[in-house]
Parts: sequence; structure tokens; C-alpha cells
Amino acid sequence: MKSSIKRYLLNDDISIEKLKENGFKEGGFMREIKPPKYYFNRNLYSDIDLHIEIGINQDNTYYFDDINSVIVIDNSFCQPYYPFYTDDMKSSVLDEVIKAYNEVMNDLVKKGILKHKQQKKTNYSKKLIKK
Repeated sequence: MKSSIKRYLLNDDISIEKLKENGFKEGGFMREIKPPKYYFNRNLYSDIDLHIEIGINQDNTYYFDDINSVIVIDNSFCQPYYPFYTDDMKSSVLDEVIKAYNEVMNDLVKKGILKHKQQKKTNYSKKLIKK
């Protein structure tokens, strides 16, 4: 069974100083996020790394989206780690990557960088029963 990838938001109480104190550095490579921006890297498993970028908008608000600002990279191929992004793959390596991802992200929650995103429960339609 594939482990669950948790979702995250940027904490409301964020600052450049807090980012720097917790391992973020100025710069980054994601084209979708315009400068100025700060990045964070952590190894998750073997040649698989987590890369996070947080941008600063023109109105001095911070930009972070746990889909577009986060990438799990397979350094062996210099590409996103495909199994992390698909629902149809299962493996013990993938489970270890997801576990490590959640641990790193939870650590950033403890440090006040991120907060947990509340998952919406799926509202399944109910079958009508005729009496």
C-alpha cells in the first residue's frame, strides 16, 4: 500500500530571517517562481532529494504551494522522481521516500515555516433506497 503524502501550507508568521535560520538560501532554479526566492534542499533517500522554493511577491507576500513549490528529484536522471507523482506505483523505496518527505515537512511545521493543510473529505453520493 502506498504511504500517504501529506499536504502543507506556508505558515502565516513567516519571514526571511526565519527561512534563513532554518536552512533556506537565497536563489533557486524553478522558473515558475520568480525572484526573489529562497530554496531548501534535503536528501530523502539515496539519490532522491527534496527541493522547496518560497517566492516573495511584489507586494511582499510570500508564495508557496506544496504542488508547484516542491519537487522530489531523482538525481540519477536529473528528473522528478516519477513514482512520487503517480497513484499507480507502489514500492518499498517509494514508501521510504514518502516517509522521509513527511518527516522533513513536519520538521518545517515544528520550526514554524509550514503548517498542515486540512484535507477535505470526499463527499460520495449516496444511493437512494426506494421504500
